[in-house]
Amino acid sequence: MEYSDHSSEEYSSDDSLYGEIDGKSTEKRSQARIKAKTVPYLFHDRHGRYKHPKIKLLCTEGFKYKCRYDREEGKIVGLQRFFRDHWVTQNSIITFQWPGGRCFLVRIYKPTGIEADYNWFNPRKCQSFKDSFDINDPKYSSGGSMVEEEKAKALLMFNGMREQVGMYEMVVTESCLEKNSKTLEIKGHMQKMCEQWNSGDVIKLKFVKKVWKIEITKKEGVTFFGPGWFECCDEAALMAGDTLVLRTCKDPLELLACVLKMTELQLIEKSIGCDQIGISFLQFGHDLLINDGVMIPPLVVTNFFESLLEKVDTVLCGGREWQVKYSKDTKMLSGLLPIMREYEVKIRDTIFFTVARDGESVVKIFRRDGMEVRYCKAIVEDGKVQEPFLQREEVSHVEVIDVSDDEAPMDVEKDGHALVATEIMQASHVDGRSHGVDVSDDEAPMDIETDHHALVFTELMQASHVDGRSHGVYLGKSLESAARDWKSGMTVIFNKGRNSWPIGVIETNNSIRFSKG
Repeated sequence: MEYSDHSSEEYSSDDSLYGEIDGKSTEKRSQARIKAKTVPYLFHDRHGRYKHPKIKLLCTEGFKYKCRYDREEGKIVGLQRFFRDHWVTQNSIITFQWPGGRCFLVRIYKPTGIEADYNWFNPRKCQSFKDSFDINDPKYSSGGSMVEEEKAKALLMFNGMREQVGMYEMVVTESCLEKNSKTLEIKGHMQKMCEQWNSGDVIKLKFVKKVWKIEITKKEGVTFFGPGWFECCDEAALMAGDTLVLRTCKDPLELLACVLKMTELQLIEKSIGCDQIGISFLQFGHDLLINDGVMIPPLVVTNFFESLLEKVDTVLCGGREWQVKYSKDTKMLSGLLPIMREYEVKIRDTIFFTVARDGESVVKIFRRDGMEVRYCKAIVEDGKVQEPFLQREEVSHVEVIDVSDDEAPMDVEKDGHALVATEIMQASHVDGRSHGVDVSDDEAPMDIETDHHALVFTELMQASHVDGRSHGVYLGKSLESAARDWKSGMTVIFNKGRNSWPIGVIETNNSIRFSKG
């Protein structure tokens, strides 16, 4: 696809703005005054001046949305229509890439890392799932149910179901989409999936809430899908080159479906480059840990990637080698459990697993607050060997889009606790890097007895400790009592476990803020 006048230019992944948008109701969120609290360095020239007050957002479908930069407030306004058209949901991640001029190439990623290319008001322009319900139906508009949300949930359900038995991969061809034939012959390894079916059975193809019923016909040992198959292809917008992955359940007449769009697979292959030809991410959860093995997300479970995984017997993590083994039959990668225990992997942490051409693989772990976890060897101090500890390294070149207190959706309670729960920046897993900060209750300073929720909320709104440039964190009003005796030049100690962090206090213009520490 060609993008306006910039089709011949390459988009650098370094010149990107990453952020996360929050809210509960899509309908109300579209009416909220959503703005960017921080404007990235790439918006400015080398003197710090913003180049153009009028900008345009170019989505992957090729439509342009006009926005405006408010120089005085340092905010981008006019994003409402773009978010509404693309149904930006809670915890979605958006990236702004600037090829030059006034146009920004914008991509939207769901919390699972899947790129969303569906424009609700222009569905024919997008290669994604078609809607099967009325957009004006209040049942869906108020509940926020949408096609891309269903798609994201399908991936989670697909990975998390414990009653899965087998998995089958089917590449969609032109003949699979030919409606005039009225039946589709099941060939090759897919025949094994049909052994428990009888002629006249009706199977259910499940995609979260959506269920397609397909009639089964058997003639001389050959299985055929009935007309319901073509209805599924039409509503799911299947195209030649897409991959349909099916998992069998305990009920032989039920199948869990997951569709890998051809465009998404091409995006992955393009983004990982020539050296790293396979990359997988999984967000650690209760249901992903199965019998000392972690299931590889179907996003990258292709025959080609499986051939690479079969060559892997060790992975490099934190400078150490770990024994792993991939089973093609169960689609399981065993041996990651010791790594998870060693690095204290918790729920919602993100694990990146990459495989190079020669079979060399690397595992990286990111906490939910966006910090990479690296294992430090034992340190000798004063003749004593200290225990190994976890080191968190901050990723630079990060810019954040957020929704401030007065800009939050109308159905979000405007107190510190509610906003911490919904507006904290998570670690995104779009391109193998982390792009946000999330400070949860259990990670807050242990010796601050006042309302640390307000401190967390203020840190996130300022986004000053993640952009690699400014280093002050302003304190909220609820901490004024605790900071009443603090003076400029003092040092406050934050303690957590065995670790402690001395942080300087700076007092300017009757306000208290923390230094770079």
